[in-house]
Amino acid sequence: MRGVIRTVGIDPMRRGLCFAVIESEERLLGWGCTGAPRLLARYVRKAIWKLLDEYDPDYVVLEAPEGSRRGRRARRAIEIIQHEALEYGSGVRRVSRRDVQRAFASNGTSKHEIAQAVARQFPELRRSLPPRRKLGDSERERMNVFDAASFAITTLPGIEVDRWNAAG
Repeated sequence: MRGVIRTVGIDPMRRGLCFAVIESEERLLGWGCTGAPRLLARYVRKAIWKLLDEYDPDYVVLEAPEGSRRGRRARRAIEIIQHEALEYGSGVRRVSRRDVQRAFASNGTSKHEIAQAVARQFPELRRSLPPRRKLGDSERERMNVFDAASFAITTLPGIEVDRWNAAG
């Protein structure tokens, strides 16, 4: 058993799964998106097992779709990921968008402000930070990596997101 907790945040999107793997609040082990076309069950299972085998997480963190605007496919993908993670032996945690906003409150509660706070903590993500959305623009898919990271960060024990304030 490792002395630190490894957490992987996962956020399903139209073309697959985006993820961020955090070993402690200071160490980002990996991030990216993996294909699972149209979030079909067989592709989601294959993608999640690849992530689980590669990173061996203690916890998988997902968005709690209850009360969110997630579509049917994303909700089904979240259920499949939860089932497969438990089958693998990882714990599963779910966070609501409100939980994430509370954790990052001192940085602002918009998705972009939260993504900026994540990029400040993990400089390797700065180049991937999408520009702020303008009215009528659709969200860039790479924002899902920041969502996944924020899910994982929200559940870290003893995390002090407040110290990641805009001045830092």
